[in-house]
Amino acid sequence: MENKSEAFTEEESLKTMTQMLERVKDNQYENGAVPILWGVVIAVCNLVKAAELFWKITIGFNIFWLTVLAALIHAWTVKSIRAKQVVLTHEEQSIKIIWMLFFFSLAGLLLYYEIVLDKSAFQSQSPLSLHLLLYFMPTLFTGIIARFKPMTIGGIICLALFVVSLFSNSVFDMLLLACAAVVCWLLPGFILRKQYYDKRKKGHA
Repeated sequence: MENKSEAFTEEESLKTMTQMLERVKDNQYENGAVPILWGVVIAVCNLVKAAELFWKITIGFNIFWLTVLAALIHAWTVKSIRAKQVVLTHEEQSIKIIWMLFFFSLAGLLLYYEIVLDKSAFQSQSPLSLHLLLYFMPTLFTGIIARFKPMTIGGIICLALFVVSLFSNSVFDMLLLACAAVVCWLLPGFILRKQYYDKRKKGHA
């Protein structure tokens, strides 16, 4: 009788742990909120900047400061989820590190444009290819470690866009950056969101 109770306890413990790990993964990335957030923000920023350069207009502020707002929203979302989590998987820890590096690199680029580069130089010829190289890094890393093909493919496409950007002007580069945001984050985010709600429907069925 005692052996049966021990076996039952071990089985229930394993089942509980598995369910907990699945909830951790679902809550953090599988609902698609994070990639959708970055896909929309980065695409909008680059499309607005492309319009400014092409039509020689200005909206009165640097549109890329919206990325700071996106980073704060992302950080707040992660903090809220972390407060409810008991277990942090190796996969999530790795993704957390790579996205933290992405935030710092993005902030560094923003400061570089604001402080180091002359605005006239930025409008004529700028190192926008660096952005594509930056976008490619966390996308491909996340796709590989999470075994999520849409992000892996998005990262590879982004790398190809980086090569193309080496031979194009600033306005076209902005369009490439908007395209990269869509294939790297926005489309994968919608795919994740669909999969997430499909799972929830099956779970309630």
